[in-house]
Amino acid sequence: MKALVIGLGISGQGAVHFLSRLGYEIVGIDRSLPKRGISGMRFREEREGIPDEPFDLAVLSPGIPFTHPLVKSAQSRGIELIGEAELAMRHFRGHAIGVTGTNGKSTFVSFLEHLFTCCGYRSHGLGNNGKSLTAHLPLVEEGDIVIVELSSFQLEGFFSPVFDVGVVTSIGRDHLDRHRSFLDYLSVKGRLAHLIKPGGSLFLATSLRSYDCAFAGCPRRQYFPEFCLESAEDQREKEGGLDLAFGVACELGVSRRKFREAKNTFIPLPHRVECLGEVDGVIYYNDSKGTNPSAVLYGVNQMMRPTVLIVGGVNKGNQFEEWILPFKGKVRGIFAIGASASAIYHTLRPHYPVKPCLNLEEAFEAAREFARAGEAVLFSPGCASFDQFVNFEERGNQFKQLFRMCRSYS
Repeated sequence: MKALVIGLGISGQGAVHFLSRLGYEIVGIDRSLPKRGISGMRFREEREGIPDEPFDLAVLSPGIPFTHPLVKSAQSRGIELIGEAELAMRHFRGHAIGVTGTNGKSTFVSFLEHLFTCCGYRSHGLGNNGKSLTAHLPLVEEGDIVIVELSSFQLEGFFSPVFDVGVVTSIGRDHLDRHRSFLDYLSVKGRLAHLIKPGGSLFLATSLRSYDCAFAGCPRRQYFPEFCLESAEDQREKEGGLDLAFGVACELGVSRRKFREAKNTFIPLPHRVECLGEVDGVIYYNDSKGTNPSAVLYGVNQMMRPTVLIVGGVNKGNQFEEWILPFKGKVRGIFAIGASASAIYHTLRPHYPVKPCLNLEEAFEAAREFARAGEAVLFSPGCASFDQFVNFEERGNQFKQLFRMCRSYS
């Protein structure tokens, strides 16, 4: 048996080792050989194309689109094309949950890991969170639960119905530089519905009801409010509401008591609607990972109190008009920074108090003075960071430092 692996990043390297254990002879293709050599394969540079020899399989890393010339070449030769996630999961026979969404999927996967740990199970969050499926699935033991975070890139090359439960946390405009349009992007996300085992369920946020036809591939579809990171005693629960995570928990036999325990002890991932604490009755949240407008909407929907918002950075070609209606009754004021501050100001000023600020420090101080007790300050930029920061981590760490200074002075 002979296989191609196209793209030799983390996922591609995991695929090489996985295929090697299955007995494949492997040719790995990339623009250049990784700094650390990869055993078990023969390397070929991308510019050389696919060798003129028979292959049974071609495995794509998530970063390789199906429009890539090498992929087109493999298709013309009749070689089966699959993604790295598909390769791993078609050889897995245990209990698996698939999670996708434009925003919130990493936090959701992390919470499910924590929930199952609280219930006494061994669970593994793998996939788009940086843990290659082909590298980590061989370490999973019988009886463990696998929770797979799936990007749209991974879903493109996924074909087998392997999940007992599927979850879609949110849908917004993103990755349109790879997907030709929002409808194409939505169609790729909808592939998850076809990856559910017969009799399995697909859980979706209620905001996705208007996209129901995209997920019609799974007949058992259930809708719940978006997963909320606030305490289990929050207003939503007092009113009898159940969020998306609780819907999944009920499907898997988790009691309300265990769910509350898990929710009250869960520590969110850094920079993803991360609760920093309270100063003068105002709670501060760091959502520096929110790099597109739909991520801001997701963050705002997590807030159970009036919100003062800090946004801005480098706009990735998105429109800020989509914030106008969803912010009504939720966002009380907006402070904008970075290259997009002017565009945000001119778009939202007719509808909300908006103040452009020179930098994050100035915006933090202005938001602190503007916020009232009982409100939240949410830093969710909705933009890339590289106008004023190296990456979203540096940006989020500065926000956290500003909060620590604020708390020490109060």
